[in-house]
Amino acid sequence: MSDALMDSAWIAVMLPPRCYPPRVITLMSIPEQLATTLLRMKSDATLSKGDSAVSRWPHNTRSVGLARAELSDLLIKWDLSTVVDEALVVLSELVTNAVKHGRATAEREIETRYSRVADGVRIEVRDWAEERPVVRVPSDTGGWGLCLVGELSARWGVDERAGAGKSVWAVVTAPEES
Repeated sequence: MSDALMDSAWIAVMLPPRCYPPRVITLMSIPEQLATTLLRMKSDATLSKGDSAVSRWPHNTRSVGLARAELSDLLIKWDLSTVVDEALVVLSELVTNAVKHGRATAEREIETRYSRVADGVRIEVRDWAEERPVVRVPSDTGGWGLCLVGELSARWGVDERAGAGKSVWAVVTAPEES
């Protein structure tokens, strides 16, 4: 499959309808599963190296599911199936926060970084907002995200980035056997 077709599928899936270039409109008939597969192929081919991977995502709620699919595939590839469920919840919360609060633009996308660590994975989500995330008291209206991250990860934190933005990270490890 050509790079141009994969790039067009990326555009068709990730942009709001008002942003489609005329030549991409016909790609909307691509089933979402095929589009997701195309995105995975593009990501695997260009950004994954051994025990780490880096991807950039548009400021779009669909990015959450696509990032989850990518991490799930990597964890299976890395033989870390014991951390898949927890890692996907942690990633979902971090990417959702970046989409909601990260101030990404077309030129400044959300970035995910995954690194294999002893018995687990380090998940890092970079965005362009200067404000650090705040752990809130969970309620019916929200505040559960970072509480879940704290419960499901061995440790988590926030680092400053060179230039603008921040990096929120978490390390998810396999449960200790009793």
